[in-house]
Amino acid sequence: MELWLSWRARNVIVVLLCLLALGACNSSPPVTQPVQFNHLAHTKRGLQCNFCHQYVQKADFAGLPRLSVCATCHRAKISSSEEAEKVRLYVKNRKEIPWHRIYRVPTFVNFSHQRHVTVGKLECKQCHGDIKDSAIPQVRPAVALTMNKCIACHDQRKVSTDCLACHH
Repeated sequence: MELWLSWRARNVIVVLLCLLALGACNSSPPVTQPVQFNHLAHTKRGLQCNFCHQYVQKADFAGLPRLSVCATCHRAKISSSEEAEKVRLYVKNRKEIPWHRIYRVPTFVNFSHQRHVTVGKLECKQCHGDIKDSAIPQVRPAVALTMNKCIACHDQRKVSTDCLACHH
């Protein structure tokens, strides 16, 4: 009897460890950006997402802000913020800011920002959370982009859930 309990206890521990490891694989590691970008400060000044993420309506990818976009305002000192000063120095030195991508989908997923934003009329917050209201950068995705979440959204909007619509 003790052997059976011991075997069962070992199996429970193994299953729990596997579930823990699986959960660790599904969560993205935290990302530290080179500049602690304040989305709220920029949206309060009337900037829309597509001012910095210039390809969101034109391509599969939204794009990370190019230095030339930042230089539009940050050539001169515009605030006392240390983070704004970091941007100004990148501009002064003509060195692209090495932004780190946070959101990724598997390579077998065919995702298009253009299709979702222009055709589907989705707002950024539906997949990216309330990032426009955040004074600190995200360190990991605010919304887990899972197949179940995508299917639920497609069902709600009555658009294709055919596998080949999104997978190749």
